Amino acid sequence: MKRVFNNLPLKLSHEAHTYVPVNPKRLFILLHGYLLDGKYMFDFFEDILPKDCAIIAPNGPFMVPVKKNEEFKPKFA
Repeated sequence: MKRVFNNLPLKLSHEAHTYVPVNPKRLFILLHGYLLDGKYMFDFFEDILPKDCAIIAPNGPFMVPVKKNEEFKPKFA
């Protein structure tokens, strides 16, 4: 069975870093671990994933504040 993505509508209820070419051949969903975020995963794998594939790197559903250099940054779980 061959699947073709002519249009890949994305309806996400929270922030995600995405890359969707016109006619993607595959879909990669990058899930992160505790205290990371979608941007980290997207940046880490961006150079090694094929450019003809769709990439979705969502943030986790729960925000966890992390203190770094006397300020809090949002990370996710």
